[in-house]
Amino acid sequence: MKNEKRENHTAALWTAILAIAGIVSALLLPAIPQDPSYHEFADSRTFLGIPNTLDVLSNMPLIVLGFVGIVSCIRKKDLKPVMETVRLKILLFATVLLTGIGSAIYHWRPDNDSLLWDRFPLSVMFLAVYLVVLADRISPKIADRLVWPVLAAGPLSVLHWYWSELQGSGDLRFYGFVQLIPLLLIPATIFLRPNGSIKNIILWKAYIWYGLAKVAEFQDTRIFELTGWISGHTIKHLCAGVAVFYLLAICKKIKPLHV
Repeated sequence: MKNEKRENHTAALWTAILAIAGIVSALLLPAIPQDPSYHEFADSRTFLGIPNTLDVLSNMPLIVLGFVGIVSCIRKKDLKPVMETVRLKILLFATVLLTGIGSAIYHWRPDNDSLLWDRFPLSVMFLAVYLVVLADRISPKIADRLVWPVLAAGPLSVLHWYWSELQGSGDLRFYGFVQLIPLLLIPATIFLRPNGSIKNIILWKAYIWYGLAKVAEFQDTRIFELTGWISGHTIKHLCAGVAVFYLLAICKKIKPLHV
């Protein structure tokens, strides 16, 4: 038990060091402007009166899977020893659902104003995934205490970007940070504490499919030109849905973590 506590403290310390290093890096970097062509997507076709149809409708898997995840986790609410973990998982799937809705709203009429609805929940979603991993591998109590800072940090990073756009000098540093730091901390936490109730393979599969989603996003036009019917951005949404599908497995078995 003492060795386990020592390992938890070591993992928590390294996690904190990585997070602080990320924050310092974000502060030292120069402003990162948003690409002026950000709102220009390859597939702008309209079907059944829905503009940018496939980019809008391809968010449905996120909406459905987010709802399924919430329901699955609520069914575990009678597990009192791990209520912190259950709440974190509900938060995760709630942000998935809201991201699906927000992304659909954005792609219906892409501009900076509608992008707010996409980025608000998305800014919390990646941090929520990390909190779930943190609770599973290090400490549910620490993760639970970080919920309110996370709920504040994500939206504030989006508001900072939006305000900077209104000033004519867009700055994505802090929004990018709240997305990037969990992607660094999750594998670091898995490395430091490889054993947990959430199987590593589940997290890695979700990680890989998210990586494929980003590749498809950057190849939006090229993929549309090659296929002639589906764009890279639509595929991005579908790959993200597959990543969330794998994450549903975290609701099936919720075990108490002794720390």
